[in-house]
Amino acid sequence: MKCRPRWFYLSVCTVTVMLSATLTGWHIHSAPLDFSCHGNLVYHDTLESAPVRFDGEIVANFLPDGEGSLNIKGIYTYHNQQVPVSRQTLISWKTLHNNLYDVRVTSVIPYSQRSLPAGLFDHTIIGLKLGEHQQLRFNRLPGGAVNLSDFYSPVLVCTE
Repeated sequence: MKCRPRWFYLSVCTVTVMLSATLTGWHIHSAPLDFSCHGNLVYHDTLESAPVRFDGEIVANFLPDGEGSLNIKGIYTYHNQQVPVSRQTLISWKTLHNNLYDVRVTSVIPYSQRSLPAGLFDHTIIGLKLGEHQQLRFNRLPGGAVNLSDFYSPVLVCTE
């Protein structure tokens, strides 16, 4: 009976461990986002100095290449003055872990004629200004709904 050298057994064990780690990594890696969802949003903030309210619709599009958009249309009430708002926010996203994603605002395109004070709408409704990012969880719910939430509470529940 011929004895095999130790280096042979070590190389077989090393290859087995590397192959197992690679297969496990592929299994754990979450699939890229690829969906569109529609949701209605009613946001009300009762600041003493200036109560804010938004009542409208958000259409979120997430593409598998790490890009996407948030299309927002509705009525924004600020200092008891109603302003129709329509804008598209372009975003980029990347997977952090499982269903946790980092979403960054790359561009904001306003479509409405009337303007609000700079950054007010983006900061109060979306929670982000141009160039800022936020970590969001995307959880699929029964019936084709998707829950987008930060670490504290749901941000938007929408349907595909």
